[in-house]
Amino acid sequence: MREQERNFWTDPLTWACSSGLFVFGIAMAILGAILPILFERVEIDPSQAGSLFLLLNLGALIITVGGGPAFDRFGFKIQLTACSLLTAVALFWLAQSESYESLASASFILGLGGGGLNIGTNALVSDLYPGRQSVALNRIGVFFGLGTFLMPLFVGALLRSIGLEMILSATAILACLPALLFLTLPFPRSKQAGGISFSQMVSILRNPYLLLLGLL
Repeated sequence: MREQERNFWTDPLTWACSSGLFVFGIAMAILGAILPILFERVEIDPSQAGSLFLLLNLGALIITVGGGPAFDRFGFKIQLTACSLLTAVALFWLAQSESYESLASASFILGLGGGGLNIGTNALVSDLYPGRQSVALNRIGVFFGLGTFLMPLFVGALLRSIGLEMILSATAILACLPALLFLTLPFPRSKQAGGISFSQMVSILRNPYLLLLGLL
């Protein structure tokens, strides 16, 4: 399918990206939604609770810095699949965690997987809709909002009936859905399959607009 013929509402790869961004929304909202339960279940103090958010965002920051060049060099298919599965593993890990150390490790992995889904799906959709990136990115952004909205809602509504472990396990299974879609759908070729030279990297880093955006 040529890029100009893609239809946002019927293209399977676009829907796969939307599901990945939905899972990213869940990943970003999950700690805040379950934090009151964690105080009772694991007996963590407020400072430790705050560090969980730090580790979550640290994982997302690391994958954001390193993930962009990796997606350009090696393509999206395998890496998006891996990020989706990594998010699912982290959610299962959270479901089973009974110590602060276990929660901290799961939070960091969750940030890596969720952050990878974020940058990968946004970059791919931008490539799929040349000339229409703003509209396409705004539309898939709705699915991120749905993830952040629905996760706390489900925790509040279902906590007493099925418990936190079951909620997290079911969410982890849901996080595997994008991986199945990414694994089975055809992807466009990577943009920098041959790599990028050092001189090209230096030239890019000298761009003042790029530096300004990075600072922001």
